[in-house]
Amino acid sequence: MAELRAVQATLLILLFASNSCSEETSTPVGVPVAARDVSGESDRYGPFPRTVGGWKVTRGAAAGYVSDKACEECHKEVWDSFQTSGMSKSFFRPDPDHAFEDLGKPFYHQATGFYYEMSARDGKYWLERYCKDERGERFAVFQSRVDWVMGVGNPVRAYLTQNAHGELYQLPICWYADGGWGMAPGYDHKGHQRFERMVDRTCMSCHSTYPEMPVGADLPHKSNAFPHDLSPGIGCQRCHGPGSRHVEWAKRTPEARGTAGGPHTRILNPARFSDRQRGDLCLMCHLETEARYGNMLIRAFDRPMFSLQPGMDLARFVYHLDHGTEAERRSRIQAGGQAYRLRLSRCHAESAGKMTCLTCHDPHRKIPKREQADFYRAKCLQCHALTDCSKDELGHTRDPAKSDCISCHMFEARPADIVRVVIRDHLIRRHPPARDLTAPRVEQRPERKPLDIVPFFPDRSGKDPLWDVYAGFGSNFTATESSLREWKHAFGRTRPHPVAAYVNVGRGMLEAGDTAGAIEILVEGVSTFAKSAEARWVLGQALLQAGKGASALAVLSKAHELDGENPGIEGSLADAYARVGQHQRAKAAYERTLESRPDSWLTWQRYGYTLFRLGDLESAVNALHRAIALNPDDAYAYRTVSSIRKLQRDGIGTLRILEQGSSRLPQLQSDLVAALLLPGDPLLRDDARALALAEETAKRLPKDGRSRLYLALAMLLTDHADRAMPEIEAARLLGADVACESALRSIYWIHRNDRAKANQFLARFRRELEVPADEPLRQTLVEFLRSRTAAPRKK
Repeated sequence: MAELRAVQATLLILLFASNSCSEETSTPVGVPVAARDVSGESDRYGPFPRTVGGWKVTRGAAAGYVSDKACEECHKEVWDSFQTSGMSKSFFRPDPDHAFEDLGKPFYHQATGFYYEMSARDGKYWLERYCKDERGERFAVFQSRVDWVMGVGNPVRAYLTQNAHGELYQLPICWYADGGWGMAPGYDHKGHQRFERMVDRTCMSCHSTYPEMPVGADLPHKSNAFPHDLSPGIGCQRCHGPGSRHVEWAKRTPEARGTAGGPHTRILNPARFSDRQRGDLCLMCHLETEARYGNMLIRAFDRPMFSLQPGMDLARFVYHLDHGTEAERRSRIQAGGQAYRLRLSRCHAESAGKMTCLTCHDPHRKIPKREQADFYRAKCLQCHALTDCSKDELGHTRDPAKSDCISCHMFEARPADIVRVVIRDHLIRRHPPARDLTAPRVEQRPERKPLDIVPFFPDRSGKDPLWDVYAGFGSNFTATESSLREWKHAFGRTRPHPVAAYVNVGRGMLEAGDTAGAIEILVEGVSTFAKSAEARWVLGQALLQAGKGASALAVLSKAHELDGENPGIEGSLADAYARVGQHQRAKAAYERTLESRPDSWLTWQRYGYTLFRLGDLESAVNALHRAIALNPDDAYAYRTVSSIRKLQRDGIGTLRILEQGSSRLPQLQSDLVAALLLPGDPLLRDDARALALAEETAKRLPKDGRSRLYLALAMLLTDHADRAMPEIEAARLLGADVACESALRSIYWIHRNDRAKANQFLARFRRELEVPADEPLRQTLVEFLRSRTAAPRKK
């Protein structure tokens, strides 16, 4: 608390500090120029033309690019060949006229009880998800438009939707060529991210060519918003760099093509790279050390992502982290870890770094299956002799000239992160593995445990003073109090930092539970970068988490002044308004947020609560139904809708919403019990069903004191009062609400005609109501006892 009070004092100075300084003057000395706001309008040859050869030239963060279709004009054969590769199919618009998937076929996910159905309508794909209640009727129906398809060819296709702000979100199901519909990787369990897994720039940079965005929009702390006209697939310029100068020269002097000073001097050619540069080119997307634990690919805080071009030192832009023993690493197979596995191979080690992906792969074409054995055998024979391998593992002699090196030494396997597909493991083995790597496997959520983080490139780490902080991000979800102190110390001893460091480290500490530490770092960040809306935004979130609503509102209001287009800032500002009781302003801010992020479950829930507080009950119900559609396991939304329906004396509506909710959430069965016992309409009362449901709930949740309270209530109101006291005692031992316990004891003694004891517990009930608690049964008992005795008054 003392720390927070000190922070508050500092905030008073910061919140109204002068903001006349520019971002340039507030940037600490030592931040690389690449991280600063440059024009994005020119390169070393001068200003970019608006068009070259009829093709638009990009500006901004990724400047100097043209459509990859421009390459087809002069490189038709290579272009056509490249279209058969997986890279060219890594990102594209869905096309119902050429549907690969089984559209219209429902898919049921057993673990969550969700139904999914992909269909085509008006030339677009639509995904519908819904639940079914005990009557078999649909509820919580939600539809999402599919804007993009992501994958590598046909083995697996993932689906993305894009909101008005430009953010991309992955949808929960995938199409698997060898198995049809199934859950997307990381979704095959309860508690997955529903429709809220955001696709960030790290993902997109490996599935699409760099998009045209403003300078600075690709810094690590900026919003992951993308243009709506993204380029399909990985194109030529992702590996050859911006092509506008190349096209410009070729169009102006076609006779100079191929001569000294010709167009080839204005495009990058990986054939002329060093071994390390060629290796880094593929490692940009194919070095995935770990996809399930923590975050093992950490972007450097001071480098814009789209400034990374072929030939640059990858380790200066991305920190590849690793963990585990040597044996654990050799057993780790990931869908995007081809280069990781290759570098564990003896072949790579003995090549002294000369063996890269390009040693064996031609990125411009896909080798037909019938040619693969001969093609890759020839690659192996660049280093090996035919006589090196004349027998298979069973001792059978074979013709080396016809052998399939790949099948014998690079085995097919199911990666841990996408268990539904089979890939070629790039660990080159002399002997077969001890187990069948293609055997079916179940997706498993990783055990949350501390990770001993090490750099994958030891020779390239240690140059950045923030290395310890980057390593901390890799295992932040298991951070301990001591590790957080070490992390904060590492951050403190390495100043100056770019603004992204303050934002990302502050956010990381906040997610790890160190609210006070996050506030301390973010206050410094806001002081250093007065015009950073992002630093103020995360500071505002930290203050909200610390319960400092007024301070949060001041910080977030300024963040909104600096960037009124960020829906995240708008949403946090709405939360701050709601926290301090300014519900009309909260309503307006939530509505603006939902214009950009219409699929944000929590925003709909909080918007519904705000409407409820403002007395707009029907609008509140509509908003909360939208929250339920996005998250059918939102107990708060079900309960609030049932409360509103009860206020409206809509007994059928009250029962219906609780029936739907309890079909998914056992804890809502108790609320349904109360609604059946004490409905607004006496004709809806169903004692037998209520008692049976209460007994079932208590069996399903034996350690839940709340369910015991409701079972006791059902017994007291259904002529089974003599059985109620053991349930009341059990509820007390399980830590149930003490006010409700007292009320039930009072009702019990009313049944026993002991007015003295009944009044004793009734008086205790009145006193205990003075202590606030979030228990809907309290109000139900108040209303019931009011009908039997003098009403207790709740303060």
